Amino acid sequence: MVLFDTAKVINPFENDNARNSTVEDLPKQFVWTKTFGRLISQKNHIVLGARGSGKTAIVKMLSHEYLSRLDHPQAKQVIRSRKFVGIYVPMRLSWVGELKSSVWLNESEQELHFKWRLNVSCCASYLNTLRSCIDCYSGDVAERILTERAVAQKISKAWFEDESIFTIRELREKLSEIEYNKLVAEQRARVDLQVNPAAIGMAFELGLFDPLKRAIELTKQFIEFPADVAWAVCLDEAEYLSEFHHVILNSHLRTFADGLFFKITTMPYKHYTLETNTSVPLNRKDDFSYIYLDNLDVAARKSKGNEFEILEKFCEDIFNKRIKNSAWADSGVKLKSLLGSSYLLSSDEKIDHSRMLLLVDKHCNERTRLRARELQGTQRFEDEISRKLKGALLLRELRLTHRGNSNSVAFSGYEMVIRCADANPRRFISLLNAFYNGSGEGGGFKPISPAVQDKILRAYSYDEYKRMVYEPNQGQKVHDVLSLIGKYFQYCLHSQKLSTDMVLSFKFNVDDDNIWSVIADAVGLGLVRPIVERSGFDTLPVKSGVFRLSYILAPHFNLLPRRGDDVSLSSILSFGVDRGVERHIASPQLELL
Repeated sequence: MVLFDTAKVINPFENDNARNSTVEDLPKQFVWTKTFGRLISQKNHIVLGARGSGKTAIVKMLSHEYLSRLDHPQAKQVIRSRKFVGIYVPMRLSWVGELKSSVWLNESEQELHFKWRLNVSCCASYLNTLRSCIDCYSGDVAERILTERAVAQKISKAWFEDESIFTIRELREKLSEIEYNKLVAEQRARVDLQVNPAAIGMAFELGLFDPLKRAIELTKQFIEFPADVAWAVCLDEAEYLSEFHHVILNSHLRTFADGLFFKITTMPYKHYTLETNTSVPLNRKDDFSYIYLDNLDVAARKSKGNEFEILEKFCEDIFNKRIKNSAWADSGVKLKSLLGSSYLLSSDEKIDHSRMLLLVDKHCNERTRLRARELQGTQRFEDEISRKLKGALLLRELRLTHRGNSNSVAFSGYEMVIRCADANPRRFISLLNAFYNGSGEGGGFKPISPAVQDKILRAYSYDEYKRMVYEPNQGQKVHDVLSLIGKYFQYCLHSQKLSTDMVLSFKFNVDDDNIWSVIADAVGLGLVRPIVERSGFDTLPVKSGVFRLSYILAPHFNLLPRRGDDVSLSSILSFGVDRGVERHIASPQLELL
């Protein structure tokens, strides 16, 4: 009988979004990676990542408030050294959306309004950082109280011209009041020209980040920091801003901002421009660096590292962290024992040469059949035939023999789940949640049969496939294009004679900005992945390059979660025309797009 602590949350996978995570739980669940370590530096970074890739978790954890609670030797060293202080600033839709709807303002007024709102947001976020710094660097309760009183009074005078505020809580309340009064005054000014909104919160009308920098300078009068301390402003979800707003932010990346450095997260292809408010655009090497989260396996790979081993360790770390801080901490449950081996992908699941030859004769082309016969009985048969073809042959055979409502085991097992998660933390946690809730009456942790896993994975894959239709702007187009690509790969895998080189990727070669826009959006949604090599793992291809479908779509299209060989996108579109598949998106003119 498994014993667990009922005082803790029983299902450790229920929350899969860092946006909902608190300072109490996220540090216990966070997995330190080399990519995260790169961000703790005196350098500007723009962090790119698809939905669910961990952008919000990363910039939250960069903040002093969260990093100071992380049980990791490097995190403890950073906090002790006081050389890196992060400030997490979420781009809340509540005010970012309002910026876009302020059409009655001219461009100059829009810029001033944006700066005011972002200044207030940064200052509100800084109060969390200030609280954390006082708690970490004050000797005892009395010192914390005296430091807070002195700093709060100084900041209050700088922001509000008020010396009667003595606590961080009062600063926060005053800031909220000022923000509300400002918005009310702006609305009144639209109908009453005598109302002057600029008179409210005048300190935040200063240059962008100036009120924040002043608060930092005042803090340094009471808390000692080294001269080379990096104050990192972590701006989350910049994709919600417009190109106009990105130009403003870029201008601050272009120049040294009195010890401020910027860590800005956005979706791939959603850093809209390199232009600044000066005549000189951003220089990627000198002014900032991109960090691309989705290629965790490539970024972390050593000279002889195995891609799956890196993905495996990442998933195991996430699983173990969640288990450790849940009711199941002492249960001894292991991910591999819950899922078992994958029928298609596990290297432990061997097929004897005679059966492999029968499958090769049945499903492969003449050249591959001859090669298999030639290598029969040698180690090269295992390396060049079995290893490359086993999964595809078994999947093809299962699809041929599967009938009606009978159970399938194709998409199941430890290796399959890790592959389908595609190093996307939210997707992996969400899959674990589905397994937890679908493993039997009442949910819980017990070995899950391959048939149940297959059912859950296929259902999850179908949901991802259908959900894209409801995405704003181009959701239907993304669905239609990916549907055609998936059907093409399915045709190649299940209807053509196979070779050891299976087509499972596509090369973008279409001279059409609309088609590119659809692929770029699909990358942002985590449904298409650019294939990036070690030499340039932070460099995303633009209107070129090789891409693959996310492995989470493999169960829906009955594909192997493998990179495979690539074929030109134009050939896939022509295939749609020739076979009458999705004619409205596959025509040479692509009229719908």
